[in-house]
Amino acid sequence: MTTIYDDTEQDASEALERRAEDIATGDQVYTPAGRWETVTAVVRDDFRIEVRTTAGRRECAWRYYSRDTLPVLRAWHQPEAPTVRLSEVNHGGYREIIAGIAANTRRTAVIDGYHLAAARWQGRGCGWTVYDHTDDATVTRGASKAEALTEVKRLARRHAKALGLPCDLAKETHR
Repeated sequence: MTTIYDDTEQDASEALERRAEDIATGDQVYTPAGRWETVTAVVRDDFRIEVRTTAGRRECAWRYYSRDTLPVLRAWHQPEAPTVRLSEVNHGGYREIIAGIAANTRRTAVIDGYHLAAARWQGRGCGWTVYDHTDDATVTRGASKAEALTEVKRLARRHAKALGLPCDLAKETHR
């Protein structure tokens, strides 16, 4: 029997203070209601994390800032299936929207993963250029940000369908 352990030195059954952004589906969290609840879904949005849990038959939604810490019992589960995700990078004058394959929920997973499509800001007056990395082709030049985002999402859905992967296109922002 093979057991998958967390990469920490701690016993996985021990409650540890973890950041809200590190919570995964299946984990047990100690909620503000004063009880342990099982995480059924995690929704990430910029700096906020919504943790959806079940307490018996009741479903609850708890909102935290991504850097908040709370007691968490890690789930004993297999690694997550690869998912096509969307990420936006804003660093100085460099801006990029990336659709890529991520094998886990780490914030940098899309940046570190395999890129399927991307849009890069070319500068003031030049707009955005959309690239399809699987075909090594430039799809659109001079698009607005909204047009570029729409095109990247369309390409991501098409590639996810061709690869048989689920798609999670809620945008994560990295600064």
